[in-house]
Amino acid sequence: MVTEVEGETLVYIDRLLIHESSHHSFSMLRDNELKPYRVEQVFGFADHYMPTKTTAGGVPGVGDDKIRGMLELMEKNTAEFGVRNFGFHHPDQGILHVVPPEQGISQPGIVLCGVDSHTSTHGAFGSISFGVSASEAGHIMATQCLWQQRPLTLRINVDGQLPFGVYAKDIILGVIAKFGVGIGVGHAIEFAGSCIEGMIMEQRMTVCNMTIEAAGRMGMIAPDDTTYEYVNGRPYAPKGALWDEAQEYWQSLPSDEDA
Repeated sequence: MVTEVEGETLVYIDRLLIHESSHHSFSMLRDNELKPYRVEQVFGFADHYMPTKTTAGGVPGVGDDKIRGMLELMEKNTAEFGVRNFGFHHPDQGILHVVPPEQGISQPGIVLCGVDSHTSTHGAFGSISFGVSASEAGHIMATQCLWQQRPLTLRINVDGQLPFGVYAKDIILGVIAKFGVGIGVGHAIEFAGSCIEGMIMEQRMTVCNMTIEAAGRMGMIAPDDTTYEYVNGRPYAPKGALWDEAQEYWQSLPSDEDA
């Protein structure tokens, strides 16, 4: 059942990605005496405040008091509410938009939100992925849903092969240079065409990541064999019969040729 009120739709969120700056989201739960509705669908990451010089000494070894405090607060909040956390000491700790693809958390056909504007990155897997505020993340944790206005749609076809010295980032920068930084205002942008289809997943992630620099709400690329091969076998990817069912569903997702 889809609930719609005054142009907004109540959308079910399959995955929520949070990081150290999401402490306001946890405060909302605490102040309202709430627990995460589906805690297994929330993933925490230590990335924005992770030291880049050294991790020796762990969290207590972080020299800056404020940064150390943010990392400690993330550890405390995720432990209190039972949120899975790829934190400072986790062997798979990393960037919010890199670890979920590496782990198979990012999958085709889901709605994924993250407390960072560049959550559009995950649209490279054929998902609806966009950034949310800390207060919206708190609402998602409490209800696993979010009110949203349906975006306008835009398809950008890029054909041909990348010549020597031209990379995925150059593609999206070229689109922005040609059409302007406001081309994506209010839009979900699908990238298609032979050039996009020939890209590996990391290149597709780069293109979708920078949809935000074109003022888009989200970017996406249709899932295909490249997508399935990347996701298959990763820790959070479906296994066995569930993989077969998932792939059959994913194959139904691409837009019509004349979209």
